[in-house]
Amino acid sequence: MPLSDAELQQLIRLLIPVFQDSGTRRYLIGMAFPSDLNRRSAIALDSPPRQFAFEMVDYYYQRAPSDLITVLHVVQEEQGGDLARALQPFVDKLAQSVSQAYTPPAPSAAEQPTYKLFISYRRKSWELTKHLAADLRQHMNADVFVDFSGIDEADFDRSILRHLAESDCVLVIVTEHTFSERIHQPDDWVRREISEALRLGKPILLVSREGQLPPANLPDDIRSIGGKQAVTFYRACCCAACRCRRFGGRSAIPQPFRPES
Repeated sequence: MPLSDAELQQLIRLLIPVFQDSGTRRYLIGMAFPSDLNRRSAIALDSPPRQFAFEMVDYYYQRAPSDLITVLHVVQEEQGGDLARALQPFVDKLAQSVSQAYTPPAPSAAEQPTYKLFISYRRKSWELTKHLAADLRQHMNADVFVDFSGIDEADFDRSILRHLAESDCVLVIVTEHTFSERIHQPDDWVRREISEALRLGKPILLVSREGQLPPANLPDDIRSIGGKQAVTFYRACCCAACRCRRFGGRSAIPQPFRPES
């Protein structure tokens, strides 16, 4: 179900204080669409705050509700707190609209992935995550879940947790942003994903950029993530998938149990 006019106006009012200046606008829109110049440059950055919020919501909502979801996710992660919670009903309703409008084609039996990977990441690491997911799909017969592209249920939270529960391995993208102050908030999604993966006993692989590793002062429910195996890379992520598959002369991604035929 699409947002009503009243809901769109309410959403705009919530976003006006966030997009007060052109620098903030450029940063947040750039975080939402780091590799898409058309989406980033579609809206003038120098308009008054109310006009900018209206034009931004209108453009992305009309273009594709999933684009507006992307922007709202970035705002939620950057701002947190009461605003993130206030935006969640809009995200949920937009996600429901997207899921109702799209029915993914069923792959043939020959194309069915034999392995399921779940990638947990910060929005600030989207460029890296996007390329890693594409490389893994190319090098493995794997169903790679990334929440920007893999949401297939009306309930956003339920879809993410279901895909995590069904995964054979969880990859956690570790950059300078992963374990920021937000990780100490109980409603932080990266924390929730890591905590759930640990609770379920999922194999976890840390994909570390520039040697970044989890700090010691983590919340109790995710502190053991620091002891998980990590692969590190220092360049553009084109080689990250290969490092994930072969680390120290063996496969870094644990293979699921397959009964003998």
